[in-house]
Amino acid sequence: MTLQVEGGSQLSEVELGAKYADYESWVSVAHFKGHGMAGFGGTFKNLAIGLATVPQKRVVHGPSFDTGTVFLERVVDVDKAVFDNLPWT
Repeated sequence: MTLQVEGGSQLSEVELGAKYADYESWVSVAHFKGHGMAGFGGTFKNLAIGLATVPQKRVVHGPSFDTGTVFLERVVDVDKAVFDNLPWT
């Protein structure tokens, strides 16, 4: 399914797995760890990559596995679309 990113800095829409709308809640069991592209991994990165389709994961990571600000802004854009469109609210 496709969600719009209102006010996104890198993305205008994101593609999530079709079952996203069926979820009633999530449990995130993330731990702080080093991550080559994000600097560190955690719930926001796991959520953005975990719910995204394979093509969307490629967009978030960028053509040459972008690092730093560009990658992080794409992660935040996916998370914003997810939280703006929670299926249980």
